[in-house]
Amino acid sequence: MLYFAYGSNMERFWFKKRCTGAKFVSAATLRDYDITFVRGSTMWGGGTADLRPAPGGVMEGVLWEIGEPDLKVLDQYEGVPKDYIRKTVTVETKDGKAQQAHAYIVAQPEGYRPPSKRYMRLLIQGAEEHGLSDEYVMRLEAIKTSG
Repeated sequence: MLYFAYGSNMERFWFKKRCTGAKFVSAATLRDYDITFVRGSTMWGGGTADLRPAPGGVMEGVLWEIGEPDLKVLDQYEGVPKDYIRKTVTVETKDGKAQQAHAYIVAQPEGYRPPSKRYMRLLIQGAEEHGLSDEYVMRLEAIKTSG
């Protein structure tokens, strides 16, 4: 099955520590969505990424192939169903192919929470190592952080 990562799970080392069977498929885009930070995390010291509907928006991320054991690990890590819920989205791979994938969205938005510098460094690193567009990386770099 496919999983669309757009937050800290884009970064290869961090993600594969938990989901050891995961395989990188492609950089991918999700149309009509944008990134936001509406859930605080004590682990990260600030807001964590979420998908926000945004007509005309383009969200970039990483498409991973995962098995059932990794999906269970992800559900637990993301705090399904209390913190995040799993949703099926249609993303487009670098070669233009439409794919159905799982993505996590915040279950109970808390209002905007600026992300920490440490968290954003991980997102930017994951975006760069998987070939997300320069424009999208610059958008991530422009997000104001806490602390």
